[in-house]
Amino acid sequence: MESFPEGLSQKEFAALSECANEVATLSVDRLLSQAEDHLKRIQMLRSKNPHINVRLAEAIVRTFQDFFDDWENIPPHARSWCRGMVRYFCVADDDEHDYSSPTGFEDD
Repeated sequence: MESFPEGLSQKEFAALSECANEVATLSVDRLLSQAEDHLKRIQMLRSKNPHINVRLAEAIVRTFQDFFDDWENIPPHARSWCRGMVRYFCVADDDEHDYSSPTGFEDD
């Protein structure tokens, strides 16, 4: 029986599922690289929009680095959800746009 993430609305679960499917075949190194690239764009945009929550974005990427460092200990049924989380973070224009909203990373 496959386990599903708990505490998500139907809309959030659908978005996470879509993101997980989009990156199902990418290596963890490639996924982490995408997250780091997204973070670099965020850091560069800080000068144009000081309300971007760069600290939260940095904390999210550190969390990704931590679970990818421990990837072999992540249960296989949870790996697709972890991949989906990284993909969702890399999508700038989600429920709260990452580049224009001070709460842009709260849904990530």
